[in-house]
Amino acid sequence: MGKKYGLLIGVCLCAATAVAEYRLGPDDRITVDAIGAPEIAGREYRIDPGGEVRLPMIGSIGAEGRTPAEVEQEIRARLDRYIRDPQVSVAVHSFGSRPVSVLGQVATPGVHQ
Repeated sequence: MGKKYGLLIGVCLCAATAVAEYRLGPDDRITVDAIGAPEIAGREYRIDPGGEVRLPMIGSIGAEGRTPAEVEQEIRARLDRYIRDPQVSVAVHSFGSRPVSVLGQVATPGVHQ
């Protein structure tokens, strides 16, 4: 019984690590939370085909090829002009830049987002 839980925990840790190291791309959607910045906080933003994400107050940020943590640092640095010690978090809401091909004897084969 302990081996099953160990495997499950290992899979969860690997998935969490993969998301943390995920590199953003066009058509991905991120959610930004920023305490003290209601213009930005709690909204979903799409990364455009040029790899940019546009946020109120701070403008465009190059997101393509960067991790959510790197984009978070950039937003924090730009908000620092308006808010003292800004608290920011960025999470991937949906993965649109990496389609997956499903082949074989499955219900819906093909390319899926």
